[in-house]
Amino acid sequence: MSLTDFLQFAASSGVGGVVVALANHFLTKRKTSAEIDKLNADTELTKAQARQITNSLNDLSDKVGYKLPDVAHSTETTIYTSADSDRFDFRLLNVDNAEGELTVRSGVLSISRANTAGTTQIWLEKYKYGEPAELRKLLPKNENISGTRKLRVSCEIKAVGGEHTILFIIKGEKAPLGEHMATKRERITQGEWMPIEAYFQVSPGQNCFFRIDDRSVSKPGSSVQIRNLVLAEKKS
Repeated sequence: MSLTDFLQFAASSGVGGVVVALANHFLTKRKTSAEIDKLNADTELTKAQARQITNSLNDLSDKVGYKLPDVAHSTETTIYTSADSDRFDFRLLNVDNAEGELTVRSGVLSISRANTAGTTQIWLEKYKYGEPAELRKLLPKNENISGTRKLRVSCEIKAVGGEHTILFIIKGEKAPLGEHMATKRERITQGEWMPIEAYFQVSPGQNCFFRIDDRSVSKPGSSVQIRNLVLAEKKS
């Protein structure tokens, strides 16, 4: 006998209202449990679909080598971006017996070190600046800026085969050896891409350069790789 048939029998035979109420309670509980199970199943399906979409986007980002623009940076002017390019926009200088090489492929900078001594310096020599924007060999002074010049450097970076210390440096054009306008230091130990972002406030009254230093290398034959490199300035 189904629960519905039982309720009809109870009502016609004069069985007390308590029994009928209990039967209605269990009928409602069974219906509610089924609805909850369906809701849980729908939730798990939605989570699985969201994970699949996220994984697909991450795979796409790894393949094309770029990041979607950040709305928070819409008030900036991009001075340099490595983008998806093989352009060699840098000057390499090995200091204190360092043996380093730089290659650029599909927007990825790879600094390879044959030894652990000294510092390999990577000087940026292509700056898109001005109105209209022109390519320049350095970042020119801009005395129309009110207050300090606000610069941002961002990238993704990883070490391969050993640890490296990376310095992002803003260097005045005529500054003496060892004197920097601003510096950001980072020890790179991971073999997976990790994001780095640095903010600098410097004087707008000096011509300057952006430089990357690779030093304190733990193992010869190792390298450090950089992608999505961006140098930007906040609009005044």
